[in-house]
Amino acid sequence: MTKAEQLLNLLDYEKAAEMRLEPAAKDYFRSGAMDEHTLVDNIAAFQRIKFLPRVLNNVSHINTHTSFSDHDLSVPLIISPTAFLGMAHKDGELAVAQAASSVNRTVLWAPHINEGFFCSLKKSRPDCSQKTFAQLLPIKWVL
Repeated sequence: MTKAEQLLNLLDYEKAAEMRLEPAAKDYFRSGAMDEHTLVDNIAAFQRIKFLPRVLNNVSHINTHTSFSDHDLSVPLIISPTAFLGMAHKDGELAVAQAASSVNRTVLWAPHINEGFFCSLKKSRPDCSQKTFAQLLPIKWVL
């Protein structure tokens, strides 16, 4: 099962990715930090979400606009930080940024993204007006 048309849910995408990734990359993307408590909690939280299909409803006038940090979004989708995407694809974060920019999506970047990355993005899409935000991770060093 590798054709995009055959992938129906997140589990299908995970299985397809596992078939293509190197073992180290597969292990990295599948894991969580420390004892993986947050990973387990997140999986459990998503399993509790139930979608109730509403059929025969008038959907001709839907408004999905919302805002994030005083920026208007036509659709409430934001791409969240994921580290080391270069392990999965040679263009890594740049490919994600270009894809998001092509559909005017907001991207929240992880702290390891540097200024050179944003210069590369700007060169690849000079017309880009994409909204970007950086995730800040306060680190407390214990000596």
